[in-house]
Amino acid sequence: MRIVGLDVSGSVAEIAYREDGVLQAGGRVGLRRDELERFTARLCSTDHVVLEATGNTAAIVNVLRPHVARRDCESTAGPAHRRSTRQDR
Repeated sequence: MRIVGLDVSGSVAEIAYREDGVLQAGGRVGLRRDELERFTARLCSTDHVVLEATGNTAAIVNVLRPHVARRDCESTAGPAHRRSTRQDR
């Protein structure tokens, strides 16, 4: 199983891949629909994608949904900045 992390910020996301315990930088992807669709060509149907929950998370998840096995969204919320995980299946 490969885990793909997206650090979403503004109009781009930084990509990181973790496979067989090895973490690797994956560059950047733009967040326009056409850019995300080109990015999905690099994904495998067994990939698990983790991204932070931001204002445009739903739009990103909608593009990724048909291409990967699982999507998880993480959010920093509350005054203590506690981390919570919401799984989107």
